[in-house]
Amino acid sequence: MKRFLVPLSKSDESDESVTSKKIRKSSTTISVNNRDIQNNIFDISQNVENGPNQPNITFPRRNIGGKQRAFNVLWYSKYEWLEYSKMRDSIFCFYCRHFTSDNSGYRDEVLIVNGYSDWKHIGNMLEKHNSSNIHKLSLEKYKSWISAKKTGSVATKLNTQLKEDILKNREIMKSLIRCVLYCGRQDIGLRGHRETNNYIDDNDDDNLKTHIDPFQNNGNFIELVKLLGLENDDFKTKLNTLPKNAKYTSKTIQNEILNVSCKVILKSIVKEIQNGSNFYSIIVDEAKDESNIEQMGICVRYISDNRINERFLGFLELKELHAKALADSIQLFLYSINLDIKNCIGQSYDGASVMSGTINGVQQYVREMSKNPCPYSCSSLRNSLFLESQEDSDKKLKIPQHCEIRWVSKYKGIHFFKIRFKSVIKALKECTLSKKSKEAAEARGLLNQFATFDNLLTIFCLDELLLCINSLSVYLQTKSTDLSKCITLIECTKDQIKSMRTENKFHDLYEKVIKSVEEISGEISIPVTEKRKKNVSSKLTDYFVTSSIGQNQMDNISEHEIKMRSQYFEIIDNIVMEMNRR
Repeated sequence: MKRFLVPLSKSDESDESVTSKKIRKSSTTISVNNRDIQNNIFDISQNVENGPNQPNITFPRRNIGGKQRAFNVLWYSKYEWLEYSKMRDSIFCFYCRHFTSDNSGYRDEVLIVNGYSDWKHIGNMLEKHNSSNIHKLSLEKYKSWISAKKTGSVATKLNTQLKEDILKNREIMKSLIRCVLYCGRQDIGLRGHRETNNYIDDNDDDNLKTHIDPFQNNGNFIELVKLLGLENDDFKTKLNTLPKNAKYTSKTIQNEILNVSCKVILKSIVKEIQNGSNFYSIIVDEAKDESNIEQMGICVRYISDNRINERFLGFLELKELHAKALADSIQLFLYSINLDIKNCIGQSYDGASVMSGTINGVQQYVREMSKNPCPYSCSSLRNSLFLESQEDSDKKLKIPQHCEIRWVSKYKGIHFFKIRFKSVIKALKECTLSKKSKEAAEARGLLNQFATFDNLLTIFCLDELLLCINSLSVYLQTKSTDLSKCITLIECTKDQIKSMRTENKFHDLYEKVIKSVEEISGEISIPVTEKRKKNVSSKLTDYFVTSSIGQNQMDNISEHEIKMRSQYFEIIDNIVMEMNRR
């Protein structure tokens, strides 16, 4: 800083212009190297990039040695390092100002700090300074700076080499990270009983073979890294250049990669939730691990891109097992990953009282924390029981998801219960034997409602009806829907439904239900209701009854047939009237 700050001597004060006096009066005192220096000279070079300040003006004259003397612009061409300050009417050395160190002993040199303005002896002064050691050293520093600017300094070259090493190490780390993630995705252990790095050779395949012990298994991770080294020479070469204490293959590095990957995945899941509906439900279960540590696994269920996703978030180590502590742990965990529990709209646990209690259970505490109904569903073995009940089936089916506003969903649900009616009954019967009283009671209630002949008959009828509607519903949702085709398909669907309203169709469905009941009656007792018989009055024994159900039967009679029947009844009436006359 001192090289830019020049103190004024008392003798120069009288020669200052009015402007210089104003600048000096308004300047502030700056402490540099424990010395106070005043009046920063702003009209000479402030840094090396600016170059020497060499103005070509009418230089002011002063009386020196009985003559009016001034600086001459010709001195610039002879000494390229000269700088001229109009404010000081003095010259300075550009090289020495910028490239002389503070501890060189020449910091008070006149051409560095105070400036020189004795124009009578300027020639001798400049020649003496130009040949001085301090000036020559500054000139060499300046040349070195110019050279470094073109080709790069030693520090720059070292920095470039460092960047290259960083890029090389990153490439190695990418391969090692892929190895760790591969083992993680495949759910296989990374480490073996012994892990050694002597698989690395000196770029010699023969030496590599001698280092590998075919009877030693170093674990999946190390063995996978070995395989990459055998198949990729570039990876092997880069890995060989690493120092022995920084191979990035230790168990500590493996665990760190897994932890970092876990955080990245967790953030992506949270981002999916927040960018989607921002609402979610939690699925929680607790159990002991092999070291007898109580842990609680937390999963989340949410909608993203119009799809339902279920993701595992992590395990929590439990210190206390009462309901309040478990609920607080869930809330703290959700908060730590930036999920607001107020957006939790559903919860699912097992049937344990500490979780399912309606007064002091976890589900009640979570409902209070979320400040919304947050319904609780009991996670049980019902699904597995249902899969087991399909042992005799060629293909095991899962219960389809139901959507209240989708006709396709309704058809899938009805058709599922029709073809798996026997399995559903069997699974419900198994649930009635559950040790959980609530679950057993619900199963008995569903069994009494479901296992009836009337219910099965309704399912068969709805299956036939929804099958017709399903084709129309699917077509109306296609992207290439044509209005004229839609109208045609709607009319065809209406006609098909009308054609089903016949005695023959109902009789066929009735027989199918009877057959289905007979198939499951060997295992499950279901009362079979006989087909309803028509009650005919004894007074009509000698008469032919054409209809006993009124106008509904006329829906399936053509207009021609109706006309013929009308004529027939008219003839009969005439005959009866004629007989009465006689």
